[in-house]
Amino acid sequence: MDSYKVQAIFNRIDGLTSGAEVRLGGVQIGTVGGQSLNENYQAIIELLIDKAVKLPTDTSAAIHTDGLFGSKYVVLEPGGEEVNIADGGVITFTQDALIVSELLELIISQGKKQAKEAAEAKAQIKQAQKILNGQKGED
Repeated sequence: MDSYKVQAIFNRIDGLTSGAEVRLGGVQIGTVGGQSLNENYQAIIELLIDKAVKLPTDTSAAIHTDGLFGSKYVVLEPGGEEVNIADGGVITFTQDALIVSELLELIISQGKKQAKEAAEAKAQIKQAQKILNGQKGED
């Protein structure tokens, strides 16, 4: 594949490897060529993009996962600019990799919170029923 290089800057790329797919609209248009860190400790990803695909300068990049535990890949969303990214250009609109363990912790904590709220609501209902039953006995 005849390609040109574009860099994308991320805070986290956990699990993204060289050779991973770069997709646009679900179609593979390139691969991840390499990774490095800049002076601000951000991850710089080199994307090798098919020369037939022109990307506007306001294109965004996100790291996605195939399924819950699948491999990571880069998804590009082209913007509306009329000027295209040149060879060696940079994508700065990025969304970091989602860390599955962090997502699971969030889901579990939300579930625990909802279970606690449900138990408290159930206790309040029981208390209200006791009060109502006590009042009915007085009639």
